[in-house]
Amino acid sequence: MADKHPVRDKVVGGLILAAIISFITFVLPGGWGSVFHGVYQFFHWLWLWLVADVVVARWLFWGLIIMSVGFVVGIVFHIFESSGGTDYQIKPVKDSEGFFFGIRWRWRNDAGHIQNLAAFCPNCDLQIHPWATRPGVNPERSPVIYRCDDCQRDLYDSRDTRSQVEDLVMRKIQQKIRDDKRNPTAA
Repeated sequence: MADKHPVRDKVVGGLILAAIISFITFVLPGGWGSVFHGVYQFFHWLWLWLVADVVVARWLFWGLIIMSVGFVVGIVFHIFESSGGTDYQIKPVKDSEGFFFGIRWRWRNDAGHIQNLAAFCPNCDLQIHPWATRPGVNPERSPVIYRCDDCQRDLYDSRDTRSQVEDLVMRKIQQKIRDDKRNPTAA
């Protein structure tokens, strides 16, 4: 089995590349000087071609073409996005709160992505955290119950873990957004 050592392999690769480049420049008449001279000649020719006397300088012509293409692409992108595109986006104020499973849920919307989902009591508006229904088990691995600490009410007794409940709520939020988008007069 081959011994893999990343530093040694990179050093050996660099030495091999240097040897190949040195051999090629040794074989070329003039050595490194001819290579640098060739590179210089190419860029000098390119510069002369770009600023050659024509009705409009070529660099200006190509620059205007590139900017025009970018402008057209930007307009097309803007039209596509303003027509709704393919993604459903959350409206910042209206869709940042909803009621699911007897709990008020709030979330932050960041460019149409649901983030910082949190549960609140519908009566006293206290943020509530899920409790594991199995004593001593993490809520991420046990079915959970949402209980308000102020009202002492059990708001939602789930057979699912916390992450499964939050995933279901996120899908319900997305469903509500799609329904509002399909039927804007009902919202």
